[in-house]
Parts: sequence; C-alpha cells; structure tokens
Amino acid sequence: GVHANSESHSAILAYHFKQAELYDKASRYYLRAGETATRLCAYNDARQHFAAALAVLQLLPETDEVKRRKVDALLKQVQASHIADKPQQNLERLELAAQLLQSQASLEEANADVRRNAWVNLAIPMRMFGASACSEASRRSSQRAAHSATTTNRLTVTSSLVILCGE
Repeated sequence: GVHANSESHSAILAYHFKQAELYDKASRYYLRAGETATRLCAYNDARQHFAAALAVLQLLPETDEVKRRKVDALLKQVQASHIADKPQQNLERLELAAQLLQSQASLEEANADVRRNAWVNLAIPMRMFGASACSEASRRSSQRAAHSATTTNRLTVTSSLVILCGE
C-alpha cells in the first residue's frame, strides 16, 4: 500500500543520506521511517529505524535541536519497544531523555519542551512503579506547567496527563 511505500522510501533515503554523511537529513528520515513503521505495527522495523536515528544523531554537534530530536527518538523507541525490550532498557532510554531535556541551554528552550517533559516525567515513574506512581508524576508535571509561559503549554501537559494517566 501507500504507507508501506512511504516507510520504505523514508528508510532508503535515510540510508543514502547516512552514506553521504548528511546526518541531519538521515536522522529526520530515520525518524519518519520509524513513525511510519510504528503506525503499521511493524515494531521491529520501528525500533531499528529509531536506533539508526539515534546513531546518526550522535554524529551531529550537541545543539538543543539535536537534543530534542534525540529525546523524540528515545521516546518513540520506548513506545515501539515496550513489549519487546526489557523494562530496564526502556527506563535507561527515558532517563537519558530526561538528562537531555535538563541540559538545554535556556529556560525558554526548556519551556518549549513541556510536552516532552510531560511524557518523560510520567513515563519514568510508570515504568518503575506502575500506574500508582502516576498521581505523583501528574503533580510534578502540573507544577512545571504552572511555570510555563503559555496557556498552550499548560494545555499540552494536561492533555498528556489525560492520555498517560487517564486523569
């Protein structure tokens, strides 16, 4: 179908961009290929594409944009591998994502990442302690959202809490 072709084209383009040492473009196409594979429930392919995206992102200078892409790849990798990989491996990915978010250069950049912070801050306790930890994570994320400069960011955090916790 159309989606399968889209996924294979993204993966092929990513491979060729990597071979040409155009790592920025390669990472974007690997992420796209992983997202498509996830939508198709091709989780093995998705995990491979997200891992490839992370590998080429390691070859780029550590800017805030690259950090955000790494966080996105890590979160998507966890989503695609929550059944196949060991919980400890996914927890390590989430912890790395949290470190990348905390290392951003400016408060303005950190505020722009409210959605990513919400996912990381909710997913880590849920992976470690189950759904009972969700209310504490919700409280922490809500406190961070209260410091956010925009209503849109507050709504994003609230929406993420509802999706992850059902609260």
